[in-house]
Amino acid sequence: LVMERVAEVVFYWEGLLNVVSGLMLTLIPSFVMEMQGLPHTDDLANGNLAQFGSLVLLMGFMGVRCKGHLDSRIIEALLFGDIIWCAVYIKQIQQNGLYPYWTFGSHFSLWITVFLAVIRISFLYQRHVKPQKQN
Repeated sequence: LVMERVAEVVFYWEGLLNVVSGLMLTLIPSFVMEMQGLPHTDDLANGNLAQFGSLVLLMGFMGVRCKGHLDSRIIEALLFGDIIWCAVYIKQIQQNGLYPYWTFGSHFSLWITVFLAVIRISFLYQRHVKPQKQN
């Protein structure tokens, strides 16, 4: 029960973070590009980032709306996204080396993804594995 409460708070704050991030990606993509250390003058890249922002907003809305109603299927889907994100990160390291030019935003993205994956795994363990062991 404690893990569910912790997860609920973490996922709610993740939702708020995604709402803010989604708004930034959608409304000021060139600023986000610059924060990531990328050229911010590419209009096509800014347009793609703004479209991606709408998906981040959707995730944020879901996170805020699901407060008090955590569903394992949603948490599993978010964990799948974390795993895919980490796979892409590893691919980037393989292509660009271990120490590319990283900004604060790059580091934040890595560590928040790892943190959220650990919380999701703990939540799913408490929800599914632990009750089976008690029977």
